[in-house]
Amino acid sequence: MNAILKPDTLFMGQRYDEYGNVQTVVAKVGEVDILEGKPLDIIDNTLLYFGSSLRGAKEGAKAILNNASCPPLLLSKDLDLVLVPSEGYQSETCIWFILKYIVYCD
Repeated sequence: MNAILKPDTLFMGQRYDEYGNVQTVVAKVGEVDILEGKPLDIIDNTLLYFGSSLRGAKEGAKAILNNASCPPLLLSKDLDLVLVPSEGYQSETCIWFILKYIVYCD
């Protein structure tokens, strides 16, 4: 799987197909894509594409944010791609939001 997240990505989450295979639902501006694999795999592919890794992004975010338990992940500063998890990274129900599209949070 070589899918990467792009600037038109709004959010993504995990689901299973009718055979029990893990898929990622990626909502973009004007469309929805269903990709094979877990959201964390797609995040890692995106980070590798931009010259980092999931491990590096997590460690960097925790260092900057003083060991926050589920910090946002910077995918690309140039493209303004920052992912904010709704809960723990490993949770099957975690929804990953792109920060620039969050208008209001209460």
